[in-house]
Amino acid sequence: VIKSDSEPIAVAALETYDGFVKGQFPVRRRDNANEIVEQLSRTVGGHFHPMGYDLTAMGLRPVAGLVREIDGRKVLVVIYQGPGGALFCYTFIGSETDAPPNAARFFDAQKKINLYAFSRGKVNAVFHREGEVICILASEMPMKELLALAQSKAKPS
Repeated sequence: VIKSDSEPIAVAALETYDGFVKGQFPVRRRDNANEIVEQLSRTVGGHFHPMGYDLTAMGLRPVAGLVREIDGRKVLVVIYQGPGGALFCYTFIGSETDAPPNAARFFDAQKKINLYAFSRGKVNAVFHREGEVICILASEMPMKELLALAQSKAKPS
């Protein structure tokens, strides 16, 4: 359980990325993406599901999932890995007020959604909302690439 008195939930979630890279979180690896989604969805009683992105074109595949509790809210985390490194997809119920206040905001006129880009150390992240669900993609890939990826995968609210 992570308590973040001053940080928005989006920034606190990135602690999971750092912890995983450092080997601090035991995760059960799975070969089946559907198993990961089912396992995570069960932990929140099916109220919401992790964003299920197909990132195989980038050489990334889902390898594990975990649930973090941040400020009393459950955050579903799907971990993708490939030759280019790791990418985390965080999903939780929230609103755009959960985006860090200093994040750069980009409006996608075609999809009519806001995307928020921010960084913490070497980790870049892009936050967007689909209905009541927030998705944050986090990776050490260059921000421009991560933003383009998030934009291509995001669905209009």
